[in-house]
Amino acid sequence: MSSHNERGGHSYSSKRREYLWDGLKPGLLQSIEQPQDVLDGSVVELSNITYIGSYNWVDAESPTIIVPGYPRVWVDRPLPYTVLPDRGWQFINQNRHRLPQTPLLPLITAVNHRYEEGPVDASGITSFDWSTVDIVTDRNNLRKLLGWVGQRAKGKEFRIDLQLAGKKTVLMTGSGWATREMMRGASYGFNFEKMSTEPAPGCQSSTSHHRIISYDLQGLCMVVRFEVDACLSGPSPLTPSASSTSSEPAAAASSISMNGLASVFGDISIGSDADTPAPRALTIRRGGSWLTSHESIVELTTAKTVVWGRAYPQLLLSNTRHHFRGVHEGGVFTSIRKTELGTEALRAADEELREPMKKLRRLLSTIQTLVKKHGERGRLTLVCKDWVLNVYERKSNAAFLPDEQMNLFRS
Repeated sequence: MSSHNERGGHSYSSKRREYLWDGLKPGLLQSIEQPQDVLDGSVVELSNITYIGSYNWVDAESPTIIVPGYPRVWVDRPLPYTVLPDRGWQFINQNRHRLPQTPLLPLITAVNHRYEEGPVDASGITSFDWSTVDIVTDRNNLRKLLGWVGQRAKGKEFRIDLQLAGKKTVLMTGSGWATREMMRGASYGFNFEKMSTEPAPGCQSSTSHHRIISYDLQGLCMVVRFEVDACLSGPSPLTPSASSTSSEPAAAASSISMNGLASVFGDISIGSDADTPAPRALTIRRGGSWLTSHESIVELTTAKTVVWGRAYPQLLLSNTRHHFRGVHEGGVFTSIRKTELGTEALRAADEELREPMKKLRRLLSTIQTLVKKHGERGRLTLVCKDWVLNVYERKSNAAFLPDEQMNLFRS
């Protein structure tokens, strides 16, 4: 589940804070000031929103994704129904867990595959021009930065690693203290998702669905990846297409290793820096469907109440239309509260974000200017601690992507 407000508790230990400083050079490079002078009549909105790729992670010994994959499908289960408490290990960040050196690699691969299957719109373009992109990031990084400019990050700590690709593209990767967490029966969110949805054909072995969209943020070309909890039933994933399969065995039969895949996806090569560790091979299975409507995407939660000041940015930054909240008592779910993006119920939350969104847009430009100044060899990191956003340099010259993928931004 991409975000739950019910979580098993963790105490802040010194070990949990170590990730903020791991691998950073001593000494502060600079601090970033809160954006100012944005109180005008302009509105920063997402425009030209386009679905450009997707994939599912698979529960396998080696890193394996199903492309294009398919979200779990919402089932209108008769109420009430009982959900067991969450127990055992649950993923926080599967991309970094399964590909710790190159967590952006599945994003690049899925988008390239999407365009190679055919034009994504009426333009007829069959390749994605990565050199035109300003920011490549996960939605969670944008939420953290929006929280900081909106003064909702007080007491929060986060770290975002940065790297320049090509002449202007900023690659962002979040660096958390853990990629999984142990659930000890204090929440119901993960099992609520499992009980309220079902996997699509060809994706039964998947552990998560990730969607990539592009949009214009007042002149900034954004590519944003986010995890999808569910989708409303629509075009069947069984619909024949060049990229879809109707069963798990068929998907598995087309498994392709990224090593030596030049004819389809391009070779995966090891970074040129001497201290860059070899990335783990990424295996691609063809399965699912491109036909998932973006308007059908659903965010699920089991929070007792919704604080839209915290929940709304998640919907806004990925243009997720539907928010379903399961209401329960001790795991017995008695109602599903459904809210839709753009409706009157979210008007106040939208107005509250008007100024923070303008500040976020200005902050992203500041970050881009800084990263461009340090060039492709620069390795910068943002650290937010005690309400201050500071910039540091990393010790390692390791790149976020193998050379073959980095070259896509230089065209």
